[in-house]
Amino acid sequence: PIFSQVPFEIWKDILIEGEGVALCRLAQTCKGFKEFVDNLRELLLEYALKYRREDNIPKASAHILRCADLGDHRASFQIAIAYWTVGGWGLKRDQEKGVEWMKKSAERGSAAGMA
Repeated sequence: PIFSQVPFEIWKDILIEGEGVALCRLAQTCKGFKEFVDNLRELLLEYALKYRREDNIPKASAHILRCADLGDHRASFQIAIAYWTVGGWGLKRDQEKGVEWMKKSAERGSAAGMA
């Protein structure tokens, strides 16, 4: 597939700059891209946590949401907690959204989300 001809560094740059989530979802369907997308999720989560430690909430929020959008159960759980409890990640408290994200978290394999 054409996706395999794009170097990882280019994909990384696309996602870090905020583009390409839909393209990466498409890439998930291509043979051999599960590991690639898993690596992108890890990278996005790493950046989200880094920006949160640096108190750069807009960037942290953007990265955690992209990570969850790509199916990461840990990011989905973090978003669920932020919505459901006191907010966080730049998200306002919204218990309905919290419940939705907790369900997504559980569906994606989060043991905490299943509890």
